[in-house]
Amino acid sequence: YHSYKPFPALSDLDPGIEVGWSFDVIALKAEPADKVGSIYIADATKDQEAGASTRWLIVDISPTAFMTQDWERTGLPRPFNPGDVGITRRYPAGQEFVGNDGRTYKILKDQDFIGKLKANANVEIKEAKAA
Repeated sequence: YHSYKPFPALSDLDPGIEVGWSFDVIALKAEPADKVGSIYIADATKDQEAGASTRWLIVDISPTAFMTQDWERTGLPRPFNPGDVGITRRYPAGQEFVGNDGRTYKILKDQDFIGKLKANANVEIKEAKAA
C-alpha cells in the first residue's frame, strides 16, 4: 500500500544529539499513513510497513558524510542535505535512539543511502526479487 504520513518540519525536530565525525547521518523513518483514501490500514500492516520502510528524513549529517577523497577538487555539491528524503535498502543497520522530542531516530552510515526523492515526488520503491 506504500502511503506515508508527511514528515515534520526540521525546525520541529529535536534529536538531542549531534552527529560525530564519522560518516554518520541522523535520520527519521517515514511512518505509514493511518488510512489510504477512505480505507483504514490495519495495525499489523502498518507495523510491517514501518519496519520495512526505505524512506528517511535526513535530520543531521556529519561533516565527513557523503564526501569522497577528491571532494574539494571536484567542487560538486553534497548529494544529501538535512531536509532531504533519502532512500535506503530495507532494514539498514544502525543505532536507534529516542530524541528530546520523543521521536525515534536512527544513526545510519552515508553509504546506506542509495538515492533521494525529488521535491514533491510520490514514487513507490520496489526491490527486485531473486528468481
